Amino acid sequence: MDVLDQLDLSHIGANIQALTGPQELFGIAIVAIIALYGMSVGKTRAIISLLSIYIAFTLASAFPFVGFLERVPFIANTDAGIVRAGLFLVAYTGTFFIFHGTSLRSRLSMGEMKLAHVLLISVAQVGFLMSILLWFVPFTALPDHIAALHSYFGTPEAFFVWALLPLGIMPFVHGHK
Repeated sequence: MDVLDQLDLSHIGANIQALTGPQELFGIAIVAIIALYGMSVGKTRAIISLLSIYIAFTLASAFPFVGFLERVPFIANTDAGIVRAGLFLVAYTGTFFIFHGTSLRSRLSMGEMKLAHVLLISVAQVGFLMSILLWFVPFTALPDHIAALHSYFGTPEAFFVWALLPLGIMPFVHGHK
């Protein structure tokens, strides 16, 4: 009897069918988008972006004028968490462009880096970014398809893990000069 005849391969079809459901395809699409993002951004911009995320979160969290912004006519009916999320995105964009235009860019360059390392940094970066946005925005204001991700990104435990993950992987992700 041949070895191939002894193998039970009937479960392979069921596993492939399980991967073709709408939620699984959505997950695969998200992973593909993050991979494309990581390859297009590159190593130096990914590091600058991570640094910008930490700084922007600090600035948005410490911003003392949210009460003033809530009195601005077109923001008056907006939840304070959404205002803080908007402040975070503005601070992130501004910080990223400031850092990208300075000599800090060359100092943060990690030289040649493996594609897997760039992708790992990108996953940590996008996860941390999602976690921050879900941290600010109240759960009740989220659409249903995003609310499903809340347990992975929006809980205090998930936020802590996503905030710590980029710091934890940086010593192991290094470039070759």
